[in-house]
Amino acid sequence: MRIAALHVSNGTIMMMEEMNHVMKRMLAQCAGSTGALLILYLLSRYLFFDLHGMKSFPFYLLCAGVAVSAVAAFFHAGILSAAAAVGYIAGFFCGMAFGSVGTDPGGGRTCSGWLIWGGIFFGCLLIGAVLQLVRRGGRKPDG
Repeated sequence: MRIAALHVSNGTIMMMEEMNHVMKRMLAQCAGSTGALLILYLLSRYLFFDLHGMKSFPFYLLCAGVAVSAVAAFFHAGILSAAAAVGYIAGFFCGMAFGSVGTDPGGGRTCSGWLIWGGIFFGCLLIGAVLQLVRRGGRKPDG
């Protein structure tokens, strides 16, 4: 791609290099946040399974977090992308610490930890979005 553009002006080459840098940064941001979420998912789903006993809920939060991180990376919203990973782990630990465990009338185990976990996760996403908007101050994202 660079060779084909050599016959054009230096400005075109610089613009292509800047776009290349922006794309690399965007992909690295998305990969970093997604990697952190995947590690946190594996820990919460398998290593700490005995604490919560949930099979699908951690996966649903992982999917939501990866989707938010991908969209955030596209719009250069690094704070929102980081908020997804922070909300996942903070929600997990708070949910396990403050969730009440009981037994339903049929004898099954109940736990309110999932509600706290999900609430903190989505609360962190909301806070991350607000912080991102405040930081950006209404400007378009710069490359």
